[in-house]
Amino acid sequence: MIIVLGVLVVGGLIWALRRNRDSATRTRGHVPAGGAADPGLPPGAYDGTPVPEDRRPLGRIEARGLTKEYGGVTVVDDVSFTAEPGRVTGFLGPNGAGKPVT
Repeated sequence: MIIVLGVLVVGGLIWALRRNRDSATRTRGHVPAGGAADPGLPPGAYDGTPVPEDRRPLGRIEARGLTKEYGGVTVVDDVSFTAEPGRVTGFLGPNGAGKPVT
């Protein structure tokens, strides 16, 4: 009985290790537990064409002095930005910095 139990335990461990290894190789963009992976810079120079001056006001998003409070707690304080049309704009910051609220 002890031998059967030992075989089942060893078999279960081998199955679990193989499962973890296989799922790690299938996961693309996996970030190691020790920290974020550096994506690096894109190859080559930016070769996009600028948005013409007369079209820039169309679709432009501007925020000036944006502030948001929840229950007397300021979660976003005096944020200003301009998102130009035809450009990728993103917000970077640590957890709790107010990116979704903005």
